[in-house]
Amino acid sequence: MIRSGPATAIGAVAILLWASLATLSMGAAAYGPLQLMTAAFGIAFLAGALWLAATGRAALLDIRRLPRAFVIEAGLSLAGYHLLYFQGLRSAPAAEANLINYLWPLLIAVFADRSRILRTLPGALIGFAGVALLLYQPGGFARPEPGHAAALAAAIVWTRYSIRNVRYAAIPSEALIGIFGLVALIGGAALALGGAALPWPGTSQALIILAIGIGPFGIAFLAWDLGTKHGRVGLLGILAFAAPVLSTCLLVLTGHAAASGRLAIACLLVAAGAALAALAGRRPAPLPQA
Repeated sequence: MIRSGPATAIGAVAILLWASLATLSMGAAAYGPLQLMTAAFGIAFLAGALWLAATGRAALLDIRRLPRAFVIEAGLSLAGYHLLYFQGLRSAPAAEANLINYLWPLLIAVFADRSRILRTLPGALIGFAGVALLLYQPGGFARPEPGHAAALAAAIVWTRYSIRNVRYAAIPSEALIGIFGLVALIGGAALALGGAALPWPGTSQALIILAIGIGPFGIAFLAWDLGTKHGRVGLLGILAFAAPVLSTCLLVLTGHAAASGRLAIACLLVAAGAALAALAGRRPAPLPQA
């Protein structure tokens, strides 16, 4: 039995790895969203398959043993989220799309328990105010770009998957490795049908895609799955609110986004709103009056 403390620490690793995804994906400029998703999930599958084979658990790769509903939901969610996220980063200012995507901790805090939705509403309003601040320009609000919509859709997809995943708690985390392979296979088939191909990467691009596949795709998903099943989910939820801050800081430090006071305030509002919503949702409901 995995203890709560180590499981929580392992889950926190996923947050750090996901914070690097936006910056890494911006470095893979030669790859479109579908190409990048296919290549990275292919690497995640190969690395995971080698690990399972080395530890004598290769049978976990057989997705035919898994509930069909889990395979469909996990496969569509992983593929849909990353396609939308990468599309958002490519077709809108990276910092804006990234911050909109990181509304997902806030949305999870609000919708995980709908009986407490009114209590989490103030935090939600603060978080959405942060996004509104990003879109506001002198003279009025900027017209939303397709990338903004893609990033918001990505946040919704990941929220839905995260909330519904609890129903599959009995499935081992390592079973996701087989799903990685399925997503890569479907992505490859879609590329072939569209007449596209995976360009052969140069050394730097290859290292970036390798890092994405092993880190934010491979290790992170397994770590998050294990942490949320066996660790302190509430603490992990609070830690997840650091992701938009860390991710945006990395974009600025690597030159993919310009630093500004408005960006900093928006980032803090999204994180603060999510934290407030989570804390409000955990507070016990008041007893009915006699």
